[in-house]
Amino acid sequence: SLDNLGEKHDAIRKQKGNFNSLLKIATYINQSKKTYKNIKLKIVTTANADNIKDIIVINDYVADKIKPDYHSIKPLHGTPRDAKMITPRREYD
Repeated sequence: SLDNLGEKHDAIRKQKGNFNSLLKIATYINQSKKTYKNIKLKIVTTANADNIKDIIVINDYVADKIKPDYHSIKPLHGTPRDAKMITPRREYD
């Protein structure tokens, strides 16, 4: 799961260095695909109140830098541990 970039990702995950660990693992998987043809790299981004304004930047970074086989952006669902993470509803006329 990639929820934002750099320290913003680490803050959402509440784990310093998590973003860099993700990048190292993604690089290792991408390199392993040269030897093991059946390995695929999938990145999932959960859209939430903390990252909704960065979704396009996150998507572009994933496509340009990480280069996974698949990247999904999914809305937050269920009841999160932190209610602030729920994406606010927009009012429509």
